[in-house]
Amino acid sequence: MSSNGWRTYKLGDIVDIKHGYAFKGEFFSDKPTNDILLTPGNFRIGGGFKSDKFKYYDGDYPKEYILKTDDVIVTMTDLSKTGDTLGYSALVPESGSKKFLHNQRLGLLQFKRDNFDKRFIYWLLRTKPYQTFVVNSATGSTVKHTSLSRIREYEFEAPDLPAQRRIADILSALDEKIELNRQTNATLQAIAQAIFKEWFVDFNLPVWNYDLNDPMKTMIAGGENHSLSDNQKNHSADELGMIPQGWRVGKLGEVCELAYGKGLKSENRIEGEYPVVGSNGIVGNHSEYLVEGPGIVIGRKGTIGEVIWLHQNFFPIDTTFYIKDLLGVKALYFHYFLLKEQDFKKIGSDSAVPGLNRNQAYDNLVVIPSTEAIEQFNEKMVAIFEKIYNNEEQSATLASLRDALLPKLMSGEIEV
Repeated sequence: MSSNGWRTYKLGDIVDIKHGYAFKGEFFSDKPTNDILLTPGNFRIGGGFKSDKFKYYDGDYPKEYILKTDDVIVTMTDLSKTGDTLGYSALVPESGSKKFLHNQRLGLLQFKRDNFDKRFIYWLLRTKPYQTFVVNSATGSTVKHTSLSRIREYEFEAPDLPAQRRIADILSALDEKIELNRQTNATLQAIAQAIFKEWFVDFNLPVWNYDLNDPMKTMIAGGENHSLSDNQKNHSADELGMIPQGWRVGKLGEVCELAYGKGLKSENRIEGEYPVVGSNGIVGNHSEYLVEGPGIVIGRKGTIGEVIWLHQNFFPIDTTFYIKDLLGVKALYFHYFLLKEQDFKKIGSDSAVPGLNRNQAYDNLVVIPSTEAIEQFNEKMVAIFEKIYNNEEQSATLASLRDALLPKLMSGEIEV
């Protein structure tokens, strides 16, 4: 027993760890089904569940490999050289009508004792000493692997059950607020996307009433601007449908320039306030920026065609394009949603050299609205995107607080 009264345990004394099922590759599906096959890609660096880029399954499997809400799972495989997610834990979220499936590259914790709080163990498996223990014994160079027996060997100190629960409550409350912000931002993005579709795909221009503090109350309402009547639309048939008068069909290359990002190796980055953006999102930060924000980045190599919005000044690296406006409008909100409508992945897959060919992208046919319509749309987007940005900033602050508290709480340095 330590001086603070905490006892030493071995993880294998607290939990068993169950292997996942070898789901058959022939039934993997990119098309959404009710069965979501979880992978190491659903873990965040540092632990926690990442609810995007799901893989789906469309075949039979043993029902005992359906995960339950709040199950604790760990990664057994990691593709990064440093083992960024190896061994870290995640809590299975509520899945609604869908099912999360326990894949073979994941371990499921099965608790053997009732004097341990499940969430305390979950947070224990997000600490740096634990993950260092796992990575240092990992096998493989390109792909790192750990074993269930190795994880069970980890030794740690823990307080009594009431203190475990208090520690887990503090850390979980921070995570829950971060998750609520993420869900709110997803809803705000959906609202903005729906407004874009209503205006620039369906060619209806309603008044949108939205409550940024409760986006679920958002609705379309009649009022100042009614839907365009038939005599306000051009009746010339083209492959993009009938378009409003004053608008035209053109090419994407008339709307924006896809400018090349600039090489910036990780060893040449100086810690700073500006995000460094790769084809799959923010990959670090730097003391200098290349582009003034807000702005847009598109994946050129790697994650081809990913469209990323940046609120602040940023540094896009050479696996990306960044967007320059060619329409002379004040903001890039219209451009962002227009670019998200493009099938850049198909352009990339059709190319002889893997990557997004910008000349082919420029040839995509698009509707180019009047400058007035674009400016009106952009004005409506300002409040939505400001709310998204504020939520992201709050989440970053909360994550920093959580990450600072985690080692202190889990070591007993801070008493609760």
